[in-house]
Amino acid sequence: MFLYLPDITDREDTMPVEPIFLGEDLGGGTTLTGHELTARYYRAGETIVLTVQGHFSARAVCDRCGDPLEVTVDLAEQFILFPAQEGADLDYTYDGDEIELDPFVHEALVLNVPAKIVCDEACGGLCPVCGGNRNRVPCTCISGTDR
Repeated sequence: MFLYLPDITDREDTMPVEPIFLGEDLGGGTTLTGHELTARYYRAGETIVLTVQGHFSARAVCDRCGDPLEVTVDLAEQFILFPAQEGADLDYTYDGDEIELDPFVHEALVLNVPAKIVCDEACGGLCPVCGGNRNRVPCTCISGTDR
């Protein structure tokens, strides 16, 4: 997907983001299963302000017990793009008459994968002694009593 610079004005505009990166590993075993995202953009002088917002869903495993689960994450990630300049140390630049959106969408997705994914805040996790899932099997290995 591309934004064409001649079409970008000082008035905010939006466009839906096509389903891309489906099935891709976003890191830590988290696989993208779907998204509903919108690109919002406008020009401020020579600077382009781009916001990727919406939500995505992904398959993951619980960081405590290892059970598979599906997570839904809301996101709103803003990028400020400057014209490319020789020798300038800028994070986001553009050159030419178009801006490819895919790298920005991918970065927004990866940046918003939760650092810790759990099936439930009360998840008991795995017993470090016997390896049993303490959500399913009472375990007395450490405390001598059921959790």
